[in-house]
Amino acid sequence: MAEQTDEKTTVTPFYILRQSADKNGRTDFINMTTNTPENTYLHVQMIGYEECTADKKDRLHTFEGYTLHFILKGKGRFDGVSLGKNDGFVVKKNHMAEYAPDPTDPWTYCWINFDGDIADELLRMVGFRENRSIFLLRENKRISSLILGALTYDYEKTDVGMHLNAVLLEIFSVLLANKPDPFSHTSYSVREKRVKTGLAFIREHYREKNCIEHLAKEENVNMRYLSALFRQYSDRSPQAHLIRVRIEEGKRLLRTTSLSVSDIAEEVGYEDVLQFSKLFRKHTGVSPTAYRKGEMDALREYE
Repeated sequence: MAEQTDEKTTVTPFYILRQSADKNGRTDFINMTTNTPENTYLHVQMIGYEECTADKKDRLHTFEGYTLHFILKGKGRFDGVSLGKNDGFVVKKNHMAEYAPDPTDPWTYCWINFDGDIADELLRMVGFRENRSIFLLRENKRISSLILGALTYDYEKTDVGMHLNAVLLEIFSVLLANKPDPFSHTSYSVREKRVKTGLAFIREHYREKNCIEHLAKEENVNMRYLSALFRQYSDRSPQAHLIRVRIEEGKRLLRTTSLSVSDIAEEVGYEDVLQFSKLFRKHTGVSPTAYRKGEMDALREYE
C-alpha cells in the first residue's frame, strides 16, 4: 500500500469528510458521507474518489442505495468482468457486488451513492435494466470534475443536500447525453460471462445447502471445471465466493436485525451455528456476537 503522510477527517453536523494523501502530498482518497435529514424524493448518501493500490482487497458489499462508479484510469474486475478506463458500473440497491483493482494496473475511480423515490426511475431513464450493470462512456472527465468539485466545495454557506442533488442530476444529464447506447461494453469473453453468471447465481441461491452443486448443474459442467474457471477469472473458487457472500449477509443481518446468531446462521445457509461462527471468526477476526456488539457500540458513540 502506498505510504500516506496525511490523513484528515472533518466532522460537521451535516457531513463527514475523510481525506488522505500519498507520500508526495497528492490526494489519493477522499469521500464524503452526508448526515442531513433525508429528502425522500432524492438524496445523495456518499460521494468519493480513490486511487486504488495494487494490494487493495476485493470488495464484497451490499449498498443501502444505488452506487455509480466511474473508472478514470487503470483496470479492475466487477462481478467477474474485466473493466478499464471510461468503463463504469452500477451497484444496485441491496445487491451484493464484488469488485477489485487489477494487481498490475489498479484502477482509479470516483463514485456517488444515492437513493430516493425517483432513483430507480432515473436509472431506467438512462438505460439501466436488471441485466445491465456495466456501461461505457466516451469521456469521464466531466463526471470526475463534478465529483471532485463536490468533494472540495466550501459548504459553509450552502445546503449540502441540495448541492449534491444538483451534482447527481448533472451526472445523469451526462449519462443521458451518451445515449442511445452507452451500454455496449464488449470487453469480456464467453468464459468471463459464465463466471459473472455464476457469481450472480451464488448471490441469489447462497441460502441453499448444495448451492455450488446446483450451479455446476445449471452450467452443465463438472465441479472440477467450474472451480478452474472461477479461479482463472475471479481468483477464487466457487466455494470461497459462497462463503464470502454468506458471511457478508450475516454481517448485514447482525447490524440491522435482532435475530439470534442461530437464526442468522440458518438464514444464510448453515444448519450448524458452530460452523457459521467458526467461519465468521476466520473471515472477520471476531465472533458474531462480538461483531454485533462492536457495531452497536460504534453507532452509540457516533450518535
